[in-house]
Amino acid sequence: MDEEGFSRHLAKRPAVFAGESVVKMNENMKKLTKIMKPLKRLRKIDLSPENLDKRIQNDVDLKHFGESLKHFRSLQDIDVYFPSESKITDEGLSYLGEGLKRLRHLKSISLKCSGAQSLTSKCLNKISKGLKRLRCLESLNFDFGSCCEFITDEYLKNISHGIEELSALKSIKLNFYRCQSLTDSGSSNFGEALKGLGSLESLDFDFSGCSYLTDKCLKNISQGIKELSTLKSIKLNFSGGFTGSGSSNFGEALKGLISLESLDFDFSGGRNLTDECLKDISLGIKELSTLKSIKLNFSGSFHYGQWTSKLAGSYNKLTRSGSINFGEALKGLESLESLDFDFGGSMN
Repeated sequence: MDEEGFSRHLAKRPAVFAGESVVKMNENMKKLTKIMKPLKRLRKIDLSPENLDKRIQNDVDLKHFGESLKHFRSLQDIDVYFPSESKITDEGLSYLGEGLKRLRHLKSISLKCSGAQSLTSKCLNKISKGLKRLRCLESLNFDFGSCCEFITDEYLKNISHGIEELSALKSIKLNFYRCQSLTDSGSSNFGEALKGLGSLESLDFDFSGCSYLTDKCLKNISQGIKELSTLKSIKLNFSGGFTGSGSSNFGEALKGLISLESLDFDFSGGRNLTDECLKDISLGIKELSTLKSIKLNFSGSFHYGQWTSKLAGSYNKLTRSGSINFGEALKGLESLESLDFDFGGSMN
């Protein structure tokens, strides 16, 4: 894109880069942050792939970006993307963490680092410390899917410490897809942190392909959300390894979510799912008069992008009697507008 084209690009997105300064799309991050510096009233910075061909590629780029944030005290929204080929390390993310500390008015942050291979489990120490100061934060979206090497329990612990006092947080979305170093130990910290998010309205966690997580993870999360009466939307993906024994805790948690409008629960690929699992969920939803949308997946295979795992027969302990409880629960959901469930084949 030439300079004139980029100028038109800015004109269409005044909330992203406001002002008369123009930067070519192929300029480096140092040049970009220098041009942005006079924009004291900047409300949003969007460095996602669809907006910049040249994203943050290494620690030097991230240093320039992190240090530039001190000039934008009115900033409310940050969207940053690190491509899989980037050479971001823990040092680079520490610069971002330092920059975040100054953004007291920030309401939304999206950090996508899917597939990055140069980070360790300590990468979020500075980020979590920066999060603690963002008392106005309403939306948090962290995508570290497929970062198998560094997403460990310590990562979850750091995130937990970062969010536990963010009482204004309304939406949280975390992607842990195929992060196979996660265990139940990490989820206990996270469950405790959720208890303090009294304004939370939307929760979206993807644990698909995390083979060392068990039903205890679902139990920990259930205990964290059971008193969050403000929750309107829950999306949980546990495909690929759960048995359903944690469903009783989840069912109990659902009973207290009196504002819930949307439930999306993916148990595809789960082992030894039984009628008791369906019964637990049925008991949890039957009095949720606000519920408008239900999506349940108990099929024997799970899908994520190009990945497909087939676990034939994994659902074979579900029978028709289990569906009776579910049918009874639906009778009281007078606000229900959408129903989508997949049992992956014929029930016994």
